[in-house]
Amino acid sequence: MRLIIHIFISVFLIGCSGAYDDLEEKYPANEIVDSEIVEMKSIILTSKAHKGDGAHSINGLSKVKINSEFMEIEINIPWYQKIQIPVEDISGCGKTCFSSDTWDADILLGELGTEISFRNSKQVLEWCWEQGLPMITSKNKRDWMYNDKTLPSKEGYQQVSKEEYTRQTKRRCAGY
Repeated sequence: MRLIIHIFISVFLIGCSGAYDDLEEKYPANEIVDSEIVEMKSIILTSKAHKGDGAHSINGLSKVKINSEFMEIEINIPWYQKIQIPVEDISGCGKTCFSSDTWDADILLGELGTEISFRNSKQVLEWCWEQGLPMITSKNKRDWMYNDKTLPSKEGYQQVSKEEYTRQTKRRCAGY
């Protein structure tokens, strides 16, 4: 029975290979690192280059690690390669809310056109602030993903206090 479930999940995930293939090509894992493991329920991939594919969820089949240099993602399916995304390649972070109990912490890769979302991960939002990544407004994120606009540049971004970052994060749930 376990084998049947694993095969079903593997076949189902083939659909997300376009967005993940882009990540594998750009960000192959090159080294073993000492990193903090992120507690999470699922990863959602959305790609501007693969809009017709929609968003793809990877539930319970991945391991994510973070440190001050990069974010590492490993999907526990044989044909997926581990990736390491350098912090400097992350344009910013966001938060997408579906209800008070269901929301995503978003990592935005402006150059690649990919959004990586982590369901209910306070740990990812905390890491974003610790790395000095800007909290991108919901409007800027929508314009980037759906209207071919660019994300705001990180150049000149001034790290805000933890309290201000938390306020900005909460405002993303109100659509700002």
